[in-house]
Amino acid sequence: MALGVTFKPDQEIYCELENYGQTYRKGSIFTPKGAGITLGKTVATRLTGNVDYDRFLIQHETGHLADINKLGGYNFYAQTIREYAKFGFTDVYTTPGTLEYSAELYGYQKLGYYYTNNGISFIWK
Repeated sequence: MALGVTFKPDQEIYCELENYGQTYRKGSIFTPKGAGITLGKTVATRLTGNVDYDRFLIQHETGHLADINKLGGYNFYAQTIREYAKFGFTDVYTTPGTLEYSAELYGYQKLGYYYTNNGISFIWK
């Protein structure tokens, strides 16, 4: 229960999600509101009630599943640790080539946005 109870995201709200054999969990008291984490094939998100942000958060974490699927679990987490150590907890999201940047790009593209290199501007298609 440390990652919360399971749920199935509503595809009408969250768009079509990839099937990586994942389990979605609602997060718990250990998960800050508006945050998420992907551990293996388990995605835990503590949603905010803001549909736009919440759907991005779920897509972002699903992007990490795509990376885990591609790199393998050990390589994914080893690379994640190296990138956080090198770029810090903020810049890792806006540095092209990092796994967090990749998940940001994945999330926004799945929601129909174009992602610009400055990491801030998003333009609806």
